[in-house]
Amino acid sequence: MRTRYKVTDQGSPYFVTSTIVEWLPVFTRKPYFETIINPLQFYRQNKGLKVFA
Repeated sequence: MRTRYKVTDQGSPYFVTSTIVEWLPVFTRKPYFETIINPLQFYRQNKGLKVFA
């Protein structure tokens, strides 16, 4: 991880966005969906990540 993307204030929310290469529809097939959602669920359950939207 680059230092410019490191979380420095643990008490504040952070806005994160991403772009999918060639705007492929990633939420139309279950394997793609799971590739994105499973790590988020892991970090929510084990690392204290809070997802607001």
